Formats: sequence, structure tokens, C-alpha cells
Amino acid sequence: MYTLIAPVPLALATALNPHRQRYDPLAHVLPPHISILSPFEFSDPPQILYNHLHNVGETFAPIKVSIAGWDTYRHIDYQIRLPALAGKDVLIELRENLLTGPLKYCPGQDKDYFPHIVLGKFTEQAEQEKARQDLQGFEPQFIFRVKHLELRRWEQPGQPWKLQKKFSLEATLAGARRSRQIN
Repeated sequence: MYTLIAPVPLALATALNPHRQRYDPLAHVLPPHISILSPFEFSDPPQILYNHLHNVGETFAPIKVSIAGWDTYRHIDYQIRLPALAGKDVLIELRENLLTGPLKYCPGQDKDYFPHIVLGKFTEQAEQEKARQDLQGFEPQFIFRVKHLELRRWEQPGQPWKLQKKFSLEATLAGARRSRQIN
């Protein structure tokens, strides 16, 4: 199983890790990140996937992202997350471009994608409310650039996702031409 993430800078990861260790049950298997593609299976040869991710990466420049504060989300589970403010639209466009070609019919991708960093996940609303109280006064403010994406692979339950490959966001002229040909 694969996932595609945008890593966050070390300073932000360092600020988030104590809270993630406390509130996110997946803190030990993935570093702080913005999810680009939810976990997915890919049965074709990996090189097809690598080529697709590389080709899409060539059409996007590094993405300036700003994070300010946190919010709560109640959908499938209860979450506390740091929403991407600036850069949100470009991350959504990047994701839409990734979900073409060999990933066109990729199952399990949320149609209501909203780029964010998970700070905590809870099974009950009362747990989320307690964490909200504990986090009063924690107001993260970061601006950073997403310069690359990381394809990670998960092989064993309970084990960390392993870095498979990095893909730069490089916006080359050849990539822009290729993008126009695809569309």
C-alpha cells in the first residue's frame, strides 16, 4: 500500500511532535505532513507510478503554504488539524493532476479534499473536546514551501511507512508543454 505526502519543515515538525505524540495514534508511523493522496494500492509495475508522479511534479513549482492556528473536524473520526490557508488551491490542483493517468481510478480518495496537517485523532467527541481545552494558547503560525512530495509504502501493520521515493516540484518548461498536451 502507498501514500503520497508533502513533508513539513523541521521547525514545524518539532513544534507539532509533542502534541502529535499525545493526540495522534499514527504519530509513530508517519512524520507530520500534508496528505496528498490517501493510502492506495497500485498493482502495475512501480516504474509506471514513479514516471507519473515525476511528470506531474515537473508541472508544479514549489508551493508556498501558510498554517495559522488549528481547527476541529468531525466527519468519520474526530480530528484536530492545522488547515493549509495559503497554498490550499494549488495543493488541490496538484492532487487533481495526480489523480489522472494510472491513478485515474484510484479508490479511497476523499472527494472533499482539504489540505491540512493532522494534530490529533479521537474516537469520541469528549476526547476531542478535552484536547481542545489542553491546546488553548497553542497558536502555530508557519509559512513554508512544499518543494517535493514523498511516496511512502506500508508493508506491515504497526510498522512505520517507509520512504519509497521523493518527487520534486520543479515546473520545467518541458513539463508545462507536456501538461498542455495531456489536457
